[in-house]
Amino acid sequence: MDSNTNGNYVTNEATLHLNLSGYTQVNLDFWWKEFGDETHTQDGVYFSDDGGSSYVKVQDLNGQSYSNNSWNQFSLDVDALASANGLSLSSTFVVKFQQYDNYAISTDGFAFDDISVSGSSGNTPPVANANGPYSGITGVAVSFSSAGSSDPDGSITGYLWSFGDGATSTAANPSHTYAAAGTYNVSLTVTDNGGAQDTDNTTAEITDPPVGNYATLPYSTGFESGGFDQYWESFSTSDGRVRFLTSNGPHSGSYHMTMDDPSSGGYAQNEAWLRLNLAGESQVTLAFWWKEFGDETHTQDGVYFSDDDGASFVKVQALNGQSYTNNTWQQFTLDLDALASANGLSLSGTFVVKFQQYDNYPIATDGFAFDDISVTGGGGGGPSYIT
Repeated sequence: MDSNTNGNYVTNEATLHLNLSGYTQVNLDFWWKEFGDETHTQDGVYFSDDGGSSYVKVQDLNGQSYSNNSWNQFSLDVDALASANGLSLSSTFVVKFQQYDNYAISTDGFAFDDISVSGSSGNTPPVANANGPYSGITGVAVSFSSAGSSDPDGSITGYLWSFGDGATSTAANPSHTYAAAGTYNVSLTVTDNGGAQDTDNTTAEITDPPVGNYATLPYSTGFESGGFDQYWESFSTSDGRVRFLTSNGPHSGSYHMTMDDPSSGGYAQNEAWLRLNLAGESQVTLAFWWKEFGDETHTQDGVYFSDDDGASFVKVQALNGQSYTNNTWQQFTLDLDALASANGLSLSGTFVVKFQQYDNYPIATDGFAFDDISVTGGGGGGPSYIT
């Protein structure tokens, strides 16, 4: 290192980039000589643990302190010097050799040779596995998995997920909800019990939910059109049926929704799905009136929630026919926030409430009726109750 213009001061640097993650007892050895170089505070050996963004000087190379044009050996304890200067043995460690002066060799200048770095890798770094790629829709929680992450000679003690939208998590298998559609770069960094780290990257492809068939709040229906609006859908097995009747005493108005099986003996399951956009909502209450017509108790009977557009459901309220007075209206008021949270669900943009009945006879021997269903938010919450 020197200046090729006599009298013109210059700074020369040579940087050595090292991955010291998981290493201990690290030594830096090198030979150095100077050619009449004056002493300058800039001359020396510097360490960085952040890829060279910042440096700390750990060894002076003062030309006037050594014999001119004579090789000198240096052996630096990297662990001790890093620790003394608040640095860690990171995967982005940099050693910088620096010279400052104003003349060419052999009037000024440094020479370096036989540089070596040794250490003990007693701790083998872990292996991160972010899995993926992931996909989902806005407003619906995406589940992430670190399955397959491992440490060959110890244990993983820390996880750090970055979801690509500014959010992070330290859970091993977190869930995250994206507010906007797009392709997000997701990373998982794992740390083992020796402080070594590894990072794996993947992506999350997020799209917007379908438009137009999710009711926003407040929502209510008494089925007075004699059918479903665009937010509802029904399904039946065998010869089960979902109908809108004026007979058998609606709770109010002219119609109510009924579920039964006309075959007298053949079991059928009836479902009515209400799709809701609950993204950003809180204190959400579902209220409805229900009555049964001698319907026996079946585990399938009840109210179910889904936060993934019906891909999976959780039962949140039983509707046990034998627990209530026959042919008598009962009101249910359910706290969606509490019930969703208790069952690991989120109030998503593709939330589904499913009303379900299972039995084997027609009304009025078996069957359910529903009426005056409403969903409200922003203060309508509170405990679930039946009146």
